[in-house]
Amino acid sequence: MDLASRLTIKKQHHIAHVYQAGIGMPDRDYYFRTDSATVRIQKAYKKYVGALFQLTGTDMAAATKNADIVYGVEKTACGIALKQMLSSGM
Repeated sequence: MDLASRLTIKKQHHIAHVYQAGIGMPDRDYYFRTDSATVRIQKAYKKYVGALFQLTGTDMAAATKNADIVYGVEKTACGIALKQMLSSGM
């Protein structure tokens, strides 16, 4: 029986698939470097994310706060991914 047939028969079963998607900046190091050029890029990225929130109708203060949250989540995800790679011997 092919996959399509099995999925049709077992419609009541659901499968969740979770994985780490990409990050907003080109490389994880952009989140951790502290040189002046990278800090300017970090600030510009946060400003960009804030502008995206403003396009949804979010006021500037909330958009800035949300952008900081998004940046923090992405930075945390980059740190976790590195720890996982190091612990797995990659």
